[in-house]
Amino acid sequence: MNQADLGILYRQVILDHAKNPHHFRTLPASVGQQVEKFNPSCGDVLQVRMVVLGNQIQDMSFDGAGCAISMAAASMLTEQLMGQSLPAAREKLAAFSELLMADQGQGQNQDVLFTDESQSVEAKGWQDGDVDLGELSALAGVRQFPTRLKCATLASHAVTALIAKIEGE
Repeated sequence: MNQADLGILYRQVILDHAKNPHHFRTLPASVGQQVEKFNPSCGDVLQVRMVVLGNQIQDMSFDGAGCAISMAAASMLTEQLMGQSLPAAREKLAAFSELLMADQGQGQNQDVLFTDESQSVEAKGWQDGDVDLGELSALAGVRQFPTRLKCATLASHAVTALIAKIEGE
């Protein structure tokens, strides 16, 4: 599969998640914890809720309003983190941040990520050690549009704050 075909495929994944987001619902206020994050540069707002038993994420949801990228990122992120332990969730959040910041003077160089078609992020899905980001790797293309990075990371900032809130209890 060539890079153009992969770009089309991953645009479709993002649009599918934006139009039909997974876990887009409201958990009862009496269940779990909630954090709200707002992106003042574009107006996106997300509320993320999480139910943790022991150290395991039992349920997650999000609601709010935002662009296709922020809604798709929240959908993919909740899908990836559901059922994970809090340490595993933190690892995925760190790997996702590394993926998106690769061209921003942090993390890996894009030349390393795109050495050839068979080794590209889009071809394999981003993996950092044992951390598989699955469909979240579709958001790697956002790196080309630095103004959209805040949209792609809004949900991850909310989940990071939510985990810190839960662990601080």
